Amino acid sequence: MRVRYSKLVGVIILILGVPLGSLAVTGRQFSVVSLLTGVMFFVFGLSFLNRTYFRVDGDALSVQALFGQAETIYQFPSLEALQFDGRKVFIIQGHDQQRVRVAKWLADRGDWAAFRAWAQGQSYLDAGGHSCGRH
Repeated sequence: MRVRYSKLVGVIILILGVPLGSLAVTGRQFSVVSLLTGVMFFVFGLSFLNRTYFRVDGDALSVQALFGQAETIYQFPSLEALQFDGRKVFIIQGHDQQRVRVAKWLADRGDWAAFRAWAQGQSYLDAGGHSCGRH
């Protein structure tokens, strides 16, 4: 299962990059800092629109870095070990509790709902989702 980054967050970041970059060109003085900041926001926003946030395969959840190939892998023994507390995800093993570093607001809303429904043993439609053909 693949959970993508929120497109809304990506678009907002892209939109913020446009005025920052244009300030560098249209201002009284050319500003390299404004130009680089605008370009960074633009690249950051594009990454949000194109990258996978995290992936669940078998007994592991892997969180991919927004840039580069780095990833953090969280192993879990069974679906029952994945627990949700509001917007947070934990892996429970005996008395140990490990927080999985994923944020609901950074995830695509539909993908997050499908992930949560899957982890809790429901179908996405039973959890109130809409069929979108991505499951």
